[in-house]
Amino acid sequence: MREEVWERRREQNTKTWCVVGDFNSIRSLGERRNAKFDANHRREMRRFNEFIENKELVDIPMVGRKYTWYKPNGLVNSRIDRILVFREWLDKWPDNRYYVLDSSVSDHCALVLKTKTMDWGPNTFRSLGIWQKDNTFKTFIRDRWGSY
Repeated sequence: MREEVWERRREQNTKTWCVVGDFNSIRSLGERRNAKFDANHRREMRRFNEFIENKELVDIPMVGRKYTWYKPNGLVNSRIDRILVFREWLDKWPDNRYYVLDSSVSDHCALVLKTKTMDWGPNTFRSLGIWQKDNTFKTFIRDRWGSY
């Protein structure tokens, strides 16, 4: 059923769209923790990867957590939620990432798609990214900025 919906959508004129949701499938063994794998799981994994390849979809990079679904007891985790795009999407919006947020209401985590769409010219403030990880960085900047 899902594949029929995706195929119908793919046949429409616009090619700049993405598919977001719970695919209930993983692409590799590393996307599931503490679960048993049998021949059916491996076959499903292969079919899901073939689907992505045959439809010319791109599995854009995920940032943040490693898993998007957590079994209520916390012992089994999987990456079954994802954002897939067509290559035409990447032509229009090339720098895509999605972030995995905390799960507060569901056993699935929310996904937030971010893309660089505007070039605002040179950035007047520059710093090394490592400073963002230093807990005192924001206080330092606030104090220095306030001294002017």
